[in-house]
Amino acid sequence: MVTEEGWKALAANPWPGNVRELRHAVVRAVALGGDELLREHFFPDVRLSWPGPAAPAPEPLVPYERVLRSAMERAIATHGSIRAAAQHLGMPKSTFADRAQKWGLTPRDRPRLPPRER
Repeated sequence: MVTEEGWKALAANPWPGNVRELRHAVVRAVALGGDELLREHFFPDVRLSWPGPAAPAPEPLVPYERVLRSAMERAIATHGSIRAAAQHLGMPKSTFADRAQKWGLTPRDRPRLPPRER
């Protein structure tokens, strides 16, 4: 049943989208409403209040670079080489190597060969 408030709201609206807009509003109200159809059911711009407990505050976002650096550190520790770690993370080896060098994450336990003599 449409409440008196609902009828007044329907009559006061200019319905610029013609009868299709009215039909959509009625279908929406029937889907959202219960036994009584209120103004809020016809017009979604009116915010409904939620009687339940308040939602918990969202956790702060972690900067992308911190997440990436952590993932790179774990990948290097697990796989032992830049190539294997980059492949594991699905990154190009050159990008991984550049960032690893920038952040000081290059594996140090592997001995380096001396440069070639020419």
